[in-house]
Amino acid sequence: MNWSPAIRWWCRDAALLEQECCADRYLISYLSLKEVPTYASVSTGQVQPGKLDAYLQLWRDSVAPAAQQLKGFKGAYVLIDREMEKGMTIAIYETKEDAQAVQTSGQFQELLAMLGDTLVRESVVRSGYEVSIHI
Repeated sequence: MNWSPAIRWWCRDAALLEQECCADRYLISYLSLKEVPTYASVSTGQVQPGKLDAYLQLWRDSVAPAAQQLKGFKGAYVLIDREMEKGMTIAIYETKEDAQAVQTSGQFQELLAMLGDTLVRESVVRSGYEVSIHI
């Protein structure tokens, strides 16, 4: 079979190229690398001492449903460090403009307000990044 250079690179072993299931799996991986949202907003902050579980519950019950309504929002990861009681959110947007609009329109502050007193607001830092590869 005449495999594309991407498939050849992913499989690297000529014997694997003969196994159609392997080639299909890697083709799907290769295609998924091309279909990525274009922008991520990363927010970090300190959770109030002893309020990590409440922070996570508010995220699930209030922030997540509200975030899903934002223009261009594609999903988010909420990461925590239980020892240091810190949180990090990686929110994925279709475009840089969508992510920036959340900040400039006041929607980001509304989402923070939903976390009540579980977060040290002064500690929150938000920055943006172009998503280059998604695996």
